[in-house]
Amino acid sequence: MAKFKNIKRLVKRIIYTNLISENQLYLTPLLSGQHGIGKSMIIKQLADEIKGTMMVIDGGQLKEGEITGLPLQYQDRDGKISFRFLPYYLVERIQEQEKQIYLKRHKDAPVLDCLLGAENQYQENNLSPEEKMNLLTTGEIKPVILFFDEINRSDTQVYKELMNLLLNHRVNGYVFPWWVFFVGAMNPSTQNSVYATNEMDPAQLDRFIKIKVGDSTPEWLKFGKTSGISPSILSFIKDNPKCLSSDSKALDDEETPTPSQRGWD
Repeated sequence: MAKFKNIKRLVKRIIYTNLISENQLYLTPLLSGQHGIGKSMIIKQLADEIKGTMMVIDGGQLKEGEITGLPLQYQDRDGKISFRFLPYYLVERIQEQEKQIYLKRHKDAPVLDCLLGAENQYQENNLSPEEKMNLLTTGEIKPVILFFDEINRSDTQVYKELMNLLLNHRVNGYVFPWWVFFVGAMNPSTQNSVYATNEMDPAQLDRFIKIKVGDSTPEWLKFGKTSGISPSILSFIKDNPKCLSSDSKALDDEETPTPSQRGWD
């Protein structure tokens, strides 16, 4: 079980590893821990540290079709009736940013091969790891962290859509640009858990790098001092550390990934 001071470093190393990966098996961190323990705060601090943006998608509030998009009928350039999917609003914002980055870097350049499709015509995912890191460290490109919270509280169909997005980094033919990183979060979902969640099966778990988030009274007191929490509360927690969080076994995370060839790959 990892502590806060280590989790941010671990997640950063995991997502940056995708910049040099050649086997297209994306590494996706999955934070698991009790409610209110600070999973979102960790990723927000990481986004600030890498001078990027954190976008939050709450899995428990999504409806079917919101991720993959809703069908739209329209008339194409040949006058024929066609259909396309309207993307989720965050996906649309990323697509627009991708376009602006491409046009800024390639003034007067033609768009890429039409075989990539309209969704990916501004794609630059073939840059070398050195080029990618240079663009990030110089601030020319600001990274985005898509944080999928409560992924195991979504409806069954939404859950399937989320898994495809989290693990394959694509939706309806659109491949996300390399500067978009994915992180998931969940509450414990074992049969003994009191959380109203969907239990994840081993085939899904072994696609993630799961990090169990633990609590630490000293770390929380340090956080409290910097975030303006009342000194009276901090003093009480210092004297009564057991009041900081529940130690109920029903809130523990007992799900562990099982070994597989894909997991080792």
